[in-house]
Amino acid sequence: MRPIRTIAAVTATVLALTGLSACGGEDPASTGSSAGDRVKIKLGLSAINASHLWVAVARDQKLFDQFDIDFEPVVFQGGAAQVLPSVLGDSTQFGIASAQQTMIAYQKEPSLVMVLNPMNGSPLSVVGGKGITSVNDLKGRTISVNSAGSSEDYHSATAFLEANGIGLDEVKFVTGGATSARVSALISGAVDVVLCSPPDVDRLTATGATVIGKANSVPKLQKAASYVIVGKRSWLDANQDAATRFAKGYRATQEFMHDPANKDKVTAVISKELKVDQAAAGKVWDYWINDFTKDADRSGAIHEENLVQTLENAQEDKNKDLTGFNAAELPKLYDNQYAQASAGK
Repeated sequence: MRPIRTIAAVTATVLALTGLSACGGEDPASTGSSAGDRVKIKLGLSAINASHLWVAVARDQKLFDQFDIDFEPVVFQGGAAQVLPSVLGDSTQFGIASAQQTMIAYQKEPSLVMVLNPMNGSPLSVVGGKGITSVNDLKGRTISVNSAGSSEDYHSATAFLEANGIGLDEVKFVTGGATSARVSALISGAVDVVLCSPPDVDRLTATGATVIGKANSVPKLQKAASYVIVGKRSWLDANQDAATRFAKGYRATQEFMHDPANKDKVTAVISKELKVDQAAAGKVWDYWINDFTKDADRSGAIHEENLVQTLENAQEDKNKDLTGFNAAELPKLYDNQYAQASAGK
């Protein structure tokens, strides 16, 4: 069995952004390790899918071992809304969240800090089920996203709709959880629209679904920060050596994935994790590694212009949770020291 922990839903007060402070203290959640000691680091995320492929590769290829880290992904069945509370509550040391979600949470919990930026832009396609073949057909439909109101596919969907002249009051968003569950819901007809990437796009079109468009066709999404890796400042301050080694493991994983010599190993992970054959895994590798993330910063360094774009997008979309957020606050939200140190041996 693969070493992934799956945590069931926690209490609603912990999950709600308005209640984040209930689980965030300022006591350092020290790993109890000294510099150089082997340490377990847990990374919370909503699902291990193509967007988070590096997590599966790091785990299966044991790429953090060389930095004396026991790397443990923790998958939350309840979706993206559980990730940041787990970091604040010291259940995990890091979490993968959308940049918008993190900005919103930061206003209530300034102990949160972005440390790495795995992805900018949106890799997602908007896929419609039976009878949905054009943008106009999206009106009045139910769109399933990982976490309505906070997940990255939700933000991509709202930008795509706005760019195509469709108001948010003309559709219905529902929380569908993991990608596999949302894909199954579309196939069954329980929902009308999902946003996904290869290989799920191919799975859906094989059942008669239609690709309506690509989220990254919207200019304002192309340079926006999408996913970030977030820690809690008190833990980072108390465990700087461990955090730096985590960043080194992340960088080593990105270098491994993008080395053509490792394509067979990476596609083997894709095949196992995403449950596709080797041919389909090769297509996923071509899209994610040789196309979408080809020129990405391997260190995961956070570039402020990407955060600015994300904030501007949210404010243009009249996101009530970010309308009053000042861009001058953005430098307080991230710390690039770990990405910068990841180049060291």
